[in-house]
Amino acid sequence: MGLTYSEAITKHVRGATLVAVTGGSRAPELGKSYNVTAEPSVEALLNRPDVDAVLITSPDQNHCEQTVQAAAKGKHVLVEKPMAPNVKQCDEMIAACKKAGINLAVVKTERYRPLTRRAKALVEEGAIGEIRMLRTVSCYPITLGALIFNTRPFYKDPASGGLFMSIACHNADFFFWLTGLRATQVYAQSHTYSDLGVPDQSVMTQIKFEKGVMGDMWISSEFPIPSLPSSEVRSEEHTSELQSHHD
Repeated sequence: MGLTYSEAITKHVRGATLVAVTGGSRAPELGKSYNVTAEPSVEALLNRPDVDAVLITSPDQNHCEQTVQAAAKGKHVLVEKPMAPNVKQCDEMIAACKKAGINLAVVKTERYRPLTRRAKALVEEGAIGEIRMLRTVSCYPITLGALIFNTRPFYKDPASGGLFMSIACHNADFFFWLTGLRATQVYAQSHTYSDLGVPDQSVMTQIKFEKGVMGDMWISSEFPIPSLPSSEVRSEEHTSELQSHHD
């Protein structure tokens, strides 16, 4: 994601300039590619007077510490999802940024896709009636799951949110954003069927929302090839008047 944001800021974002990167084995080459400095540490980057804001794309378990560091230096923060592996760390991040008077935001890309924005608009306009049931599926073939764990070993760290949280935060956020409702009850089952060496790789969750709205979330990174069609992030909404489907 460091590469993604470097490209976006350099070529597509107005009012922002990429000035430095840091962290990870790819940082030196990334800085060279965009003609910016690859700082030797987070501290060095945060000490730069020309840095007004930071994009944190490190592993989940580093988000809290690095956000608190940035807040202490008065830098605004946009942090990759998931915000942090647990609620305690999220609260700490929010408190640090409030105390410093700086902005804190979390990346939620599904809210900005044309299809999902249209679905949200239809709900808000009342054009499709009231939402009654929602279903979302993110199921990956086991070959992709193995590749992800081999190239991103930090997902295996017990302190991280793991691949499940990295995927499911998109699906869950879409539910909450689309409905504007709070969850009142959650029931989930998890299991691992493969030899990836990582627990809880297949999860099925039932969510009860306010107003009797029901949600179903199915996440797995160990599906037999070729997995399900269009299953990276797929969702369905059933309302009082129609059913919609988004990929």
